Amino acid sequence: MEQANTDKEKNSKSPLVKVSEFSFFITPENIKKWMPFIGYMFLLGMIYIANQHYANKTVVKISRLTKEKEELRSEYISIAKELMSRSKQSEVLARLKDTDLRPLSEPPVKIIK
Repeated sequence: MEQANTDKEKNSKSPLVKVSEFSFFITPENIKKWMPFIGYMFLLGMIYIANQHYANKTVVKISRLTKEKEELRSEYISIAKELMSRSKQSEVLARLKDTDLRPLSEPPVKIIK
C-alpha cells in the first residue's frame, strides 16, 4: 500500500518537479509527441540563420556601393573642374591658335525678319 501512495505522489507532482528530478525518459511516444515542435523550432532556426546571412550580405553591398558612390563623386568633381578650365576663353583661344578661327572684335548683330 505504501508503494501505491508513493506512485500517486510521483504522478501528482508538477512537470517542473519531474524535469528537475530527471524522472522523464525519451520514449518513442514522447518523440512522436514533440516532433512537430522540434520541427517548428528547427524551421525557425533556419529562417533566423538565413536572415542573418541576408542582413550581412546587404551590409556588405551597402558598404561597397557607398565606396563606389564616393569614387564616382570625386571623378565627377575632377571632370567638372577640367571642363571649367578648358571652357575658359583663354584656353579656347590657345587651342584654336593654329586654326583660322579668331575671336570677334565687335559684338554680334541681330537679324530681325
